[in-house]
Amino acid sequence: MIFLQAQIPVSDDEQNNNSSTDIIENLSDKTDNTNRPFDLFACMDAGLYLNPEQSSLNSAPSPINFELSFGATIPNYTMFSFQPSLTFFMMNHLLFEERALPAEIENRTSTTLNFYLNLPFAFTLKIPKSKFHFSLGFATMIRFAFLAAGVHNDDEGFSGSAGEDITLINKWFWKNLHWLYATIEADWLYEVSSKINAGPFISIKLPFGSLTTEKSPQGMIFSAGLKVSF
Repeated sequence: MIFLQAQIPVSDDEQNNNSSTDIIENLSDKTDNTNRPFDLFACMDAGLYLNPEQSSLNSAPSPINFELSFGATIPNYTMFSFQPSLTFFMMNHLLFEERALPAEIENRTSTTLNFYLNLPFAFTLKIPKSKFHFSLGFATMIRFAFLAAGVHNDDEGFSGSAGEDITLINKWFWKNLHWLYATIEADWLYEVSSKINAGPFISIKLPFGSLTTEKSPQGMIFSAGLKVSF
């Protein structure tokens, strides 16, 4: 018996199209977060900023600030990982007895931008459809105070003028370790899809400066909210 074998010629255009398809599929596989060695996450929460000086007529009760965070889990496949993050929130401050204290809108001198750079290490417990993270680390609170809307540089202030109060508030942020914090965090992330996990988280931010030099919990922050990992 004689077998005939026929080869169908493939044009150069078809070969190029097949090659392009293979390249796109390979790139898609590499950018799929299931193959990434890290996860990104975002957090939205409310943080209670502890102010034991709220009995003062000048200072505000402990304010609740709305916080927004972005970070990463590196790597995402081991029991222990590094979880750097940056949190942003805003506050109002006034100067009282050489200290920067939270202020109500009607008594504020400054609007303060707060950037909390957190550098914790985390322990991960995985069960079907869920991940639990427990983390501990140090952080730096980077703060910038400027005159609040409606407040002028030559307005009356605790030190003599509002402008001078702003200078002293910014100095207080950086002296006596008021910029140094420790962070304790925990979260539970549920697998919403193959690429997204979401769930509640809580954190405690401990101010080294206030606790060690002033023996006060001034500036301690208790936060709770939603964390989404992708």
